[in-house]
Amino acid sequence: MNIQTIPYTQEMLNLEKFRIEMYQKLGNGRDARMNLIDAMCSMEGAKSVVEYSLAECYDRTHTTINYAIATMNLEEKWLAKRLVPYLPKPSSELPFWLLMVDVTPAPRPYAKTLEDRGMVYQPEVVKGKLPVTIGHQYSTVTLGLEKEEGMTASWVLPLMNKRVETSANKEEVGR
Repeated sequence: MNIQTIPYTQEMLNLEKFRIEMYQKLGNGRDARMNLIDAMCSMEGAKSVVEYSLAECYDRTHTTINYAIATMNLEEKWLAKRLVPYLPKPSSELPFWLLMVDVTPAPRPYAKTLEDRGMVYQPEVVKGKLPVTIGHQYSTVTLGLEKEEGMTASWVLPLMNKRVETSANKEEVGR
């Protein structure tokens, strides 16, 4: 059997270093959390969080997903801070990073026991009905990336996602 050694590129070494740093920060249950992160990266079409337990790289049962998420305790901007050295440098065309913030509704009208639900926007196509429902809102900060070969021009890199409390000003949460 002839095994070829693949030379590591700098990008591969950076990714490996980033994964090790992230793994160390995930605390107790880090194996399940890392499996979940790998599953999320490898399954584009998952329709629910539990569906990630079907990914090849997730070698645990679906019941561990809730535990992995519920017990994770990272500081709010931990991931965004760690990504900075790996982000593409701004080009001469745009000598700065273009950060974008968007607030997205997550309708949950039937989740009566869900904490802190409030009125959120939902487009309604029925004439005369108000465009609102009950649920949560999430503020997402993304980095707008320049067109690269093999990627669409609208590709963005999510940096931070946070639920907007009903008492908060949604325009201020992503700052």
